[in-house]
Amino acid sequence: MTKELYKANLQELLFTYVNNMINKMEQVKEIEGVSISVFKYLDEIYQTEKISSSELADKLNVSRPAVSKMVKKLLKKGLVIKSKTEDGRSYTLSLTELSYQIYEKISKVDKQLVEIIDKHLHLHQIDGINNITQALKNEYFNVSGKQP
Repeated sequence: MTKELYKANLQELLFTYVNNMINKMEQVKEIEGVSISVFKYLDEIYQTEKISSSELADKLNVSRPAVSKMVKKLLKKGLVIKSKTEDGRSYTLSLTELSYQIYEKISKVDKQLVEIIDKHLHLHQIDGINNITQALKNEYFNVSGKQP
């Protein structure tokens, strides 16, 4: 395969993946009002299951007031549950059933891409893709000035 053909195939794959992800996000957004920033919060809560607001702020690299504002929004939309810890001195956040459904709809696209990659590539090829995507991510953040 020539380098030009490889680039064209990679571009098509990335374009298809990004479009699928955007379409899935738009479908969920229309139904539930979930933005990408909301999904980042839901994703972190999903990964941790129960998490405090301060832990969430640290993991997302955002301020505690920003987390507090988003948590209020998520509570209002019925996307998270706020529960007292056993000692009663603090709270943890967890997802509601609605959030799990939303999360599964959105992450299904990611899972499909991972399955395709796993099915068709060897470990050294996957490692190469990982290195490329990390370099692209670093380049994007350097150019855009945004934090990773």
